[in-house]
Amino acid sequence: MTTDRAVSPDRMVPEDPLAFIVRCVRGQRIYWTYHVNMRLAGRHISRRDICEATDTYELIEAYPDDKYLPSYLVLAAAAGSTFHEDKDIAIMKCRVFGAQLRNITTDLPLKVSGHTIVVVKKLPVMQCDGCIEYLIEDRVMAKLDELLFRVDRSMELEVVPFAA
Repeated sequence: MTTDRAVSPDRMVPEDPLAFIVRCVRGQRIYWTYHVNMRLAGRHISRRDICEATDTYELIEAYPDDKYLPSYLVLAAAAGSTFHEDKDIAIMKCRVFGAQLRNITTDLPLKVSGHTIVVVKKLPVMQCDGCIEYLIEDRVMAKLDELLFRVDRSMELEVVPFAA
């Protein structure tokens, strides 16, 4: 059986990791770290490119014994470009500290250019109980992208509310 819940109980490893990753991406059941978003921006790869390239996903390497979460290196292609993604399979434990993640609303500073910082008020995230690591749900990240696109980049600091 290969459903989203068909995983081994000891390491939460899906029977078919690539199919699981594709289902999660297509179903927008993914979370983004700030670090990933900054790396994507630096490489001029959009989250949309990653989400629309699921037909080209290829599992390159598996790391089933990674600390806290099994991980997979996935290769994909979009609009003539090739890129890779690191995908962690489980999302309910922090990959840095290993503690549980919980849904909270927080104020989060984001650097959007070389000299512009935006503080987003009341942003829903999944925050680690033991450290400062957090994840942002895909639908929230899409709205955050729209919000950050409208920021005045001539300002050094801007505070904006996140309206769910």
